[in-house]
Amino acid sequence: MKAITMATAAAVLCCFVLRAQGQQEFPPVSELPEVKTLPDPFAFFGSDKRVASQQDWAKRRDEMKAMVQFYEYGRGFPLPYNTIGQVTSTSERFNGKATYYEVDLSMGPDHVVKANLNYIVPTAGKGPYPVLILTSYMPNKTTITEKWIENVIDRGYVVAEWYCHQFNPDDSKGKKPGQVRAAYPDYDGSVLQEWSWGSSGVITYLSSLEQIDTGRIILSGNSRRGKTVLLTAVMDERVSLVVPSCSGCQGMPVFRFYGDKACTLSKPATVFPGWSNDRFKEFIDKETLLPFDQHFMAAMVAPRALLAIEGTKDNNANQEGSQISFVAARKVYDWLGVPDNIGWYEHDGPHGYFEDDVYTTLDFADKVFEGKNPVSGKRFDQLPYPPQDQLINWSAPENVH
Repeated sequence: MKAITMATAAAVLCCFVLRAQGQQEFPPVSELPEVKTLPDPFAFFGSDKRVASQQDWAKRRDEMKAMVQFYEYGRGFPLPYNTIGQVTSTSERFNGKATYYEVDLSMGPDHVVKANLNYIVPTAGKGPYPVLILTSYMPNKTTITEKWIENVIDRGYVVAEWYCHQFNPDDSKGKKPGQVRAAYPDYDGSVLQEWSWGSSGVITYLSSLEQIDTGRIILSGNSRRGKTVLLTAVMDERVSLVVPSCSGCQGMPVFRFYGDKACTLSKPATVFPGWSNDRFKEFIDKETLLPFDQHFMAAMVAPRALLAIEGTKDNNANQEGSQISFVAARKVYDWLGVPDNIGWYEHDGPHGYFEDDVYTTLDFADKVFEGKNPVSGKRFDQLPYPPQDQLINWSAPENVH
């Protein structure tokens, strides 16, 4: 595609306005300039200005957040800070090592959105405890009751599990609004935004419990749930550590580089159109028109922690694109002075978030929160794929002021 002139691009990009509802408006896709390299997260949109201070970064992050919602995920819903829960049952687990809770949740306008949550709390120690929040589809697919969870309890973690399909079942290719869009009819949030909102409702409830250390909230998810938790960490800064596993397109991997094992932008935009808004389809085979890429998502989590997990035998996840995203986002983490808060790890296996990945998550959490080197010897900076330095033609500002 022929790039438009810099003067025209600047004129176009400077012409965004604010909607009456307060949502930032950006140019139509057809008027965006072509950018073959990864867009610079430190460069303000449509301007020669670059980030020069942490205050600038906060403004730039807000702009990036508005941009990805406008072009990809749809407008996010107001976070559900009003979640309430009713414990419906409790039981002893693992020979008295833990107590298991089942809870009915309600949240949103007039508490019309309903869901379930299960969590398990160690009985040893006083707490508060860090919490590992697992993302599943439905309660009948729960993992929280499996025997290996005892090992997580022994490491001093609360484990919680929430179920994204309760907020939107993702049927009819996502065209049917779920509970969340029904509660907020004036918003155009995608299915991923509905699921993200649901996870925030879960975080609200868990944060109200005296057993929970709200400074160590870990949110993990695999595949489309990996996309969801990454989006949640962008939308909800209460997430202390996010772990998108095998998240594929619309997760960690960039769209401007597809490896041999790659889901391209066209797949979610056409096969799963409910995961994004209608504008996103306009970027099919035109990825270089994106004024962002998925490294923006990872960068917006900073300075909070992020661990991306991939699988060597995952045949549809674009592991190379995920590594590129990590390398690009790490420049933001480095600039903010927290280079160890972002990690990348590849398990030897297929698509999935497996038992050992949970232990890997805890190893990374111990490193980030407590400064412990993993006894397992696992590293979170081993990059097996060839570097693609030509995609990153920018560098971080010299100093943080």
